[in-house]
Amino acid sequence: MLSYLRSEVAPEKGTRFYKSDALSFLATTTHTYDGVFSLWSLSHSVHQNIDKKGERAGEAYASYALRRLFGSVLKPGGRFFFIHFDSCSEEQRISLRQRHRIDKWLQPGVPSPSQLIVERILRDSANEGLITFRRQHLKGADIIYSDLNEALETFMNFHMEGVFNRTREFRNVLAELADDLRRHEGADGTIAIKPGCFIFSGERRENT
Repeated sequence: MLSYLRSEVAPEKGTRFYKSDALSFLATTTHTYDGVFSLWSLSHSVHQNIDKKGERAGEAYASYALRRLFGSVLKPGGRFFFIHFDSCSEEQRISLRQRHRIDKWLQPGVPSPSQLIVERILRDSANEGLITFRRQHLKGADIIYSDLNEALETFMNFHMEGVFNRTREFRNVLAELADDLRRHEGADGTIAIKPGCFIFSGERRENT
């Protein structure tokens, strides 16, 4: 992805690219920005840090990085835009039922740890007068899979990131996932799953 970007954008003066975990970058960068956006990746970064550091240490690190984002990395007047998955959507309930096998702190049907952390830091930062923000809960139209095999391929390798593909639990996960997906199967054999997401957007106040 970076190689492609360099070939497309590199001629533009002043363009820099960084390969880094999102939280690690926010926690250490000395640069400031007019805009910061994350398309799903912030939630992954929070959860990966919880995996590495444990729940308490991971939450503390994520909280520090996010507070630093709103307090110093984002310039006064700078804007932010985050898309975050909805763990209570049909799509994520199906996925997280299996992910819970290895990530016990990821629970289907309840807000994810990353969502709770992001929302808490947003509220705290707004209460301190650092930012203004808006929270939107979006529910999409059904995603239609042509058949059970296409749905299984997408869930196993995209939503669940292939984590079970070479494990002893593979067959059990596949069978249970297939049962869940069949509950959404139509008469024509297609699978219809409702997605959802949250959008957090706002800006840092000019006088902070």
